[in-house]
Amino acid sequence: MKYRYEDLSPEQFEGLVIFLCQELLGISVQGFSKGRDGGRDAKFVGTAQLYPSKAAPWDGTVIMVG
Repeated sequence: MKYRYEDLSPEQFEGLVIFLCQELLGISVQGFSKGRDGGRDAKFVGTAQLYPSKAAPWDGTVIMVG
């Protein structure tokens, strides 16, 4: 199945980024509120759920920029 990501609105794209990051890193990924955020979509602080693996999860801070 193919998706036309270029047709997503900025809000839809940000939601997609947050969802994907929550799947990889964990539910503690938090999106930024609307407004001037410099293109940042979300932030994660903690130990990742699946990245790079369950056996050796990554620990730290990530800022997602879209």
